[in-house]
Amino acid sequence: MRIIQLLLLTLVFLSCRTETDELLGHWHSVPLEDGTYWTLDVTDTSTQINKYDIWNGEWPFNRFDENGKEVIVFLMEECKDFEIRYDTLFLTELFKFTRVHENNHLTDYFTNSMVQLNLPKTTPASQLELPEIKQWVPIYVGPPKKGSELSELINSDSTCIQTWDVTINYQDLEKFAQQEYKKWSPKNPNYWLLINADSSTSQLVIDSIRTTLEPFNFIEGFILTRFNYEQDRLEFEKLNGK
Repeated sequence: MRIIQLLLLTLVFLSCRTETDELLGHWHSVPLEDGTYWTLDVTDTSTQINKYDIWNGEWPFNRFDENGKEVIVFLMEECKDFEIRYDTLFLTELFKFTRVHENNHLTDYFTNSMVQLNLPKTTPASQLELPEIKQWVPIYVGPPKKGSELSELINSDSTCIQTWDVTINYQDLEKFAQQEYKKWSPKNPNYWLLINADSSTSQLVIDSIRTTLEPFNFIEGFILTRFNYEQDRLEFEKLNGK
């Protein structure tokens, strides 16, 4: 009888573990009508809203309360009655999140929702295998995406810079580079900057970004993303590096 009880307890534990693991990872909220959205990162022990926001990312909160119940702190309120269905997290009646796979950042609509990103065609230039995911930091450059909150604030012919999930001003580039270095240096002191530029972006803008960030010796180099429309795949051009 005791063996059966132990087996039942083991099955209950495993089922709870599986349910808990469904929350792990990186999530984007479905944007509201005004284009506002949030990101959510979940680890084994913590949850964090807007982790990559260089100005107001909320600090990590404990994933479990004092009673061992899962909780997500969102807009300074504790959400405990959330539900996951088919890779969609229903946090409240108003807010829901979709799961994002970090290695598919270019096809993630929400990551790029503020910046138009029609990649230029691939060129005969030498191509490069993308460095390991732990070694690159993405940056998006282009005009504001039509219908986004950003498009209501600035002219459609303006050039915007987006890093991770937030748009920044040109003068913020150095702060962004320094912040990324602080995040990465404990594991890897150097990283590549992956520039995803819309086909309308001037080469002068790309060169200016490089010129601004090249003095930081922890940036290994710069990679420009292009798209091979015939083979339907991304290709990468190494601009320079160590």
